[in-house]
Amino acid sequence: MSPDVQAFALQVLRLVIWLGILAVIFAPLERLFALRRPEGRWKDVPADIAFYFMNSLLPIAVLTPPLAVLAVALHYVTPQSYLAFVDGLPIGVKLAAALAIG
Repeated sequence: MSPDVQAFALQVLRLVIWLGILAVIFAPLERLFALRRPEGRWKDVPADIAFYFMNSLLPIAVLTPPLAVLAVALHYVTPQSYLAFVDGLPIGVKLAAALAIG
């Protein structure tokens, strides 16, 4: 299995775990503190789960290929002297710059 597929599978696993944790926390709270009992709420659950995964995974799947192409293109057009300069910076300066840029 390629590293990209493994990373995507790991992301799906993380989402499943978070969905389970959030369901365990908020489902009982929703039942305890509901102002009124919703009718037919269970018919919307599959759509809610689908939207949860789509909103988390679809942006990754759509944005990864163009950003990878952009990263490779920028690597080829960046001067080697700049890369050597950045490589020579102390780790603290690199971390501060990364936080400021991010």
